[in-house]
Amino acid sequence: MGYFDSRIFEGDAERLQHRVSELNAKPHMSANERDECLSLLGQIHALEGAAGTVRAAELSELKASIARGTAPIVGGGCGSSDVQAFYDFIRTTNPQALAVGDTGAYVVPAPILAPIQEAARALSPITAFAYNLDLSGGAPEAELPLKTHGVAAHATELGTRSEQTAATFASVNVVARDIYSDQRPSSTWLDSVPGAPDMLTRWLVEDLYETLEEDVAVGAGTDRADGLFAATGVYDVVPSGASDALANTLPMAMICALAARWLPGAVFLCNPATLGVLSAFGMPSAADAPLVNWDGGKPSMYGFPVLTQTSAPAIGNGAHPLALANLASAYLLATHRPPGILIDPYTASASGKIRYLASMRVGGTPWNSGAAVLGKSDTA
Repeated sequence: MGYFDSRIFEGDAERLQHRVSELNAKPHMSANERDECLSLLGQIHALEGAAGTVRAAELSELKASIARGTAPIVGGGCGSSDVQAFYDFIRTTNPQALAVGDTGAYVVPAPILAPIQEAARALSPITAFAYNLDLSGGAPEAELPLKTHGVAAHATELGTRSEQTAATFASVNVVARDIYSDQRPSSTWLDSVPGAPDMLTRWLVEDLYETLEEDVAVGAGTDRADGLFAATGVYDVVPSGASDALANTLPMAMICALAARWLPGAVFLCNPATLGVLSAFGMPSAADAPLVNWDGGKPSMYGFPVLTQTSAPAIGNGAHPLALANLASAYLLATHRPPGILIDPYTASASGKIRYLASMRVGGTPWNSGAAVLGKSDTA
């Protein structure tokens, strides 16, 4: 399932233009050749338009990535004026002309998926702002530098220097795993409900990212990402001082525990229920002043935004329901394959259904150990 960018459209247009040149070089064209030439010119025009749209979107995504301080997600991203044309095309074209496997299927073009993916990625602050490592060019795993910085030693100008033998890279510690969803809507529903194919495409991509949202929050590795809130062995932990509860002194204690270099750009993360509890607290130094500032409808504590991570742990004895993190440094995503959708009208055709198979291959790991702290709802 390839992830298209502008170069793919440009290459296809160039190949079709070569055929047009061959036909035009003939002294006399037959009626069939003239029809072929006109058809090719129409396809070239559509491909060149799509390439321009993708190039503009790629530039916008690059600018946005630079502003976020993160690496761009794999491939470009764009909205496409040809979305409806694609759905009309798959209703009127023999699927075996675009065969995938024994019976034939369609891959939904990436220009349709890219804007949906960008919207779905924002479902989780972690997936929206974490550093993204592009693994699309090789194996779905990577060795990464240690989560803690190396040790620097001292020496005089001509003094003896001891060899530092600690490994910078420590085995494979990020692996991209498959997340998939297999849906089978009826062909009647797809054909009769206006916008149904586009609606289902959005649902599927959102389903993948909702699963990833839980993984990057509390995942336990093995067949999924390692969660940020579960990384008590990576990040420092600050107890609330209250058994099975939070205290209004915890947020400031977490700010003081995070190294100064990571404070610019840091955000608090918690689930909506925890945000409700924090919003009921007053400031430690002035009980009549709220701990959470809701000016403009955007919550913050001491000037640091509070973002809701739906699957963050609930408040409980021994739980870690609150995090303060500079996400671009604290967490790493590894994308081997962005979301793709295969539409197969044959597998379940006997029951009047069309198979939609959506999948992505992505991994995640808590990263720089100094760039986040976790708040614990316990005395120690």
